[in-house]
Amino acid sequence: MPVHFNSFFIAISNPDEQKMRLPSGIVEEYMTVVPLECKFSMRYGRTYWVRMEGNAEGVFFDNGWFQFMAFENIKSGYYLWFDRNSLTDFMVSVVEENAVERPLRYRFTLEMKKSYIERASFE
Repeated sequence: MPVHFNSFFIAISNPDEQKMRLPSGIVEEYMTVVPLECKFSMRYGRTYWVRMEGNAEGVFFDNGWFQFMAFENIKSGYYLWFDRNSLTDFMVSVVEENAVERPLRYRFTLEMKKSYIERASFE
């Protein structure tokens, strides 16, 4: 029987926080297994490693959280949507204050000349 991991979101009020508390609804799943190294994957392929820690006050994203927030330019009023693939693997979507997912930050194009394709061998 497949295991299902509930998704959750976090509302960002202060993007300069060094750590972020997880919602109370999922804390119980993590209290006995922290500390953990977690992988945050973004839609466009960028990956971050963030440490999850726990104490009597709850469970937090800690070491690596601030760097993730800064590098992704997360602002006050944004929401982060976490789709969990496992206890430690998260697909993270950034939702702006207008309640719409932020467009991809990085766009890539690839140009292929016809001559390159003609010379390629596909075996």
